[in-house]
Amino acid sequence: MEYEERPGKAVSGRAGSSRVRKALLCSERPILRAGLARLLGDWFAGEVREASSRHDFIHLLIEEQPEVAVLDATGGFDLPLLHEMHDSARGCQFVLLATQLTPELLHHITESGCCSVVCETSPVELFHATLLAALSGQCRIDSSVLPEGYTEERIPLSPREAELVALLAQGMKNREIAEALNLSVGTVKVYLSHLFNKLHVKDRFELALYALRNMSTLGANLKPQRAEAETGGETNAVILDWHAPAGRRMRTPAGRRRLAP
Repeated sequence: MEYEERPGKAVSGRAGSSRVRKALLCSERPILRAGLARLLGDWFAGEVREASSRHDFIHLLIEEQPEVAVLDATGGFDLPLLHEMHDSARGCQFVLLATQLTPELLHHITESGCCSVVCETSPVELFHATLLAALSGQCRIDSSVLPEGYTEERIPLSPREAELVALLAQGMKNREIAEALNLSVGTVKVYLSHLFNKLHVKDRFELALYALRNMSTLGANLKPQRAEAETGGETNAVILDWHAPAGRRMRTPAGRRRLAP
């Protein structure tokens, strides 16, 4: 089992876990929820609240504003829930218990800076260590929740490339993209050919799939400015590619999407 540590948001004034005033946990499984409550009660001197549904979890986040919250994510987890958690309790550190997460979702979790992930089959000591690390501002990501053997490759796009990919995902034709970006149709075709090679896709459909799966990373590039000249350098808008281990055939983007639980 491997962990990757990333800087997160430290809980101010918390020198140790025993000084946590409020903790929150959520699981739809009663036995697991009871066990987590017992552990958190032993580790933290403060109040431990419990939620049995996602709706109650969000409600308690808003009401209690805990320092740390544990979510059983084995029943499903998605990007809207991550955003809702973050918006509901901005000072909270989250620890997810999971079995497997899609690479795309794990990317957004690590970028949030407030969320750690631990496999639900991990030893209790590792779960405890993850909680303590979260409270000190370290986000720990358990790589065993990824599909076996898959590694991340971040492919940066230039501002113009990101704009073009975003427009393509909206269903625009080459001529429409050219008009929106104040380019010739021929230049758009050259960009597309370059993007096919850069992102390892074979056609517009696969490129659109990549864009849709990574739309939040394209963010600011969704509304191109027609008269603005292309700036140099590369942007933080990235397309995430995921490579199978040696000896295994690479899945197409559509095939990789089926890895989601």
